[in-house]
Amino acid sequence: MTGKRQTGESLQELARRLNEAQRVAQIGSWELDLITDTLVWSDEIYRIFEIDPEKFGATYQAFLDGVHPDDREIVHKGYQASLASKTSYEIIHRLMMADGRIKWVQERCETEYDGEGRPLRSLGTVQDITARKNTEDALHESQATLAALLKASPEAIIVTDDRGVIREFSAGAEVIFGYRAEEVIGSLVERLTPARQAHARHVPVFGASSGTRLTMNEQGEILGLRKNGEEFPVEVSLSKLAGAKGAIFAVHLRDVSRQNAAREELIRSKIAAERANETKSRFLANMSHELRTPLNAIIGFSEMLLNQAALRLDTAKCQEYAQDICDSGKHLLNIINDILDISRLDMGGVQPDEEPVEIADVIHSTQRMIRVRAANAGVVLKEEIASDLPILSVDRRLLLQATLNLVSNAIKFTPQGGAVSIGARRTGGGGVNLFVNDTGMGMQQADIARIGQPFMQVDMGHARRFEGTGLGLSIVKRIAEIHQGQLIVESAPGRGTTATIHLPASRALSVRQNDADVKKGGPDMDDPYPPPE
Repeated sequence: MTGKRQTGESLQELARRLNEAQRVAQIGSWELDLITDTLVWSDEIYRIFEIDPEKFGATYQAFLDGVHPDDREIVHKGYQASLASKTSYEIIHRLMMADGRIKWVQERCETEYDGEGRPLRSLGTVQDITARKNTEDALHESQATLAALLKASPEAIIVTDDRGVIREFSAGAEVIFGYRAEEVIGSLVERLTPARQAHARHVPVFGASSGTRLTMNEQGEILGLRKNGEEFPVEVSLSKLAGAKGAIFAVHLRDVSRQNAAREELIRSKIAAERANETKSRFLANMSHELRTPLNAIIGFSEMLLNQAALRLDTAKCQEYAQDICDSGKHLLNIINDILDISRLDMGGVQPDEEPVEIADVIHSTQRMIRVRAANAGVVLKEEIASDLPILSVDRRLLLQATLNLVSNAIKFTPQGGAVSIGARRTGGGGVNLFVNDTGMGMQQADIARIGQPFMQVDMGHARRFEGTGLGLSIVKRIAEIHQGQLIVESAPGRGTTATIHLPASRALSVRQNDADVKKGGPDMDDPYPPPE
């Protein structure tokens, strides 16, 4: 008797433990005798159904009465189908509580059959999954809301899983990357970054903590890659979200190409403004010397003339002083003219008065106007004019001014006994090169790059030695540009300088004009302006 009592107690303990385990797991067990239609539930199923065991008639129909009315037919047909097919049965359905609350349960069962295939009894479990189902429903609702927001959002937002696989791709992301959502969903996010960046930066991007603002560099940017292969800067922020199958990441992206370009342009403008300010300061310092020298001469010689009685100056001396005053005045006028010319050219105030012009005539006129200065400087002038030059459609006055500036500059920097050549030749493309070559001191390559900049002199030491404002080449450069051409300077220290005004083929007239139609100068023509000092 003692052994039987111990066995009974052991069985009771096992039953108690099983009942407790079912309560913790919210899983109850049941057995349905299909011969007697007797249904047996464990205590946990009574708790799930919230039914008093003393009041429940344990039958299959009584069970169906506890199922939600909308699910009863599905549950019954599913169970009957499993009996007919002799397969296991599994279903998720709702229960209707007495107070109207809804519970979700998951049922599983296996059925035993006799030798003739008739069902004898079914054994199964019922698990309360209400909490899990509510969580899943809330998650699905959140995901549906997120998907709808992404679809409508103009912002660029990408949702990925923890492996970097793209799950959502907003309309804004389609705009900045150039892909349709269906083209990239399921792809690795590395597809949207340059190959050289993807492997190095993928892990920190998608392993960041919730709300962390990505700082791939000090500006918080990474490089994006558009569908067409174009790289562009992207500002990125990242949020970590809970997903049904692990963490997901919402990546917010902003194309900052325009902002970066504007910032870079602002920096360039600031640098340019600082350089321009420095250049103007240097120019003003140089210009003060250029203006002060002739003004001092004018004032000094004028005072001498005013005091000629006290100094007992003879007529010849007075004439000499008067000539010095006149020369100084002309020099001042030339300086002012240069300043006004460069100002008008920079402001677009000069429009070319185009006409058919022979380039050889411009060269001849230049030589006539500058030959006295060349002779006084001991410099030989030469002409090198090709015979196949076309008639050009240019502004003769401006072109002559440019040529005079080049020749005057060449004479200034060519030592006594040197030579300056003026010439023109056709280019392979049908244009014309008007060039001035000298045998002077030449220039460094760094100085050549600065030629033509407003208020910039190639060498301040040279400017002080030879005088001049340094505006001549700036004027020439702008005159060339007005004619859609360019100024090209070739030089080396000790090897002289060649300055070329290249005029494009569009300036060449296709049919040579009659002599009467071509603008020419003659030995008695009036100079359009005095040669540069």
